[in-house]
Amino acid sequence: MNPQAAPPTGPGSYPALGWEQVLIVGFSLALLLTVLWLVRGNRLREDYTPIWLCASLAAFVLAVSQDLLHLLAWSLGAWTLSSALFFMAIVFLILICLQYAVRLSRLHLQVKNLSQEVALLRALLDEKKDA
Repeated sequence: MNPQAAPPTGPGSYPALGWEQVLIVGFSLALLLTVLWLVRGNRLREDYTPIWLCASLAAFVLAVSQDLLHLLAWSLGAWTLSSALFFMAIVFLILICLQYAVRLSRLHLQVKNLSQEVALLRALLDEKKDA
């Protein structure tokens, strides 16, 4: 796009997607099938499944429904549809990182508490052996 050009003035003023739409539909379907395959093989826990299913379905809906994608891009102030999709993907990844950071913090606290408990139990066991 020409840097001197004015930004789109409404949801319908974006150029149509071509190969990008096919790429996004293919990616979202591949992600959906991969998530289902991982759940079926018990390699993805059920509590992570809704997040990834929603992400793949949202990508599919945005790729198929260009009107919704145009509205989203216009409301974000994006100049192109692909930049709006990249922005949404970055926001999704930041939220995933935040969720994993919270889980990691919780697990770190559990490991610390368990190691302190084990140390106390070992001290009690050593004390009883000496007595």
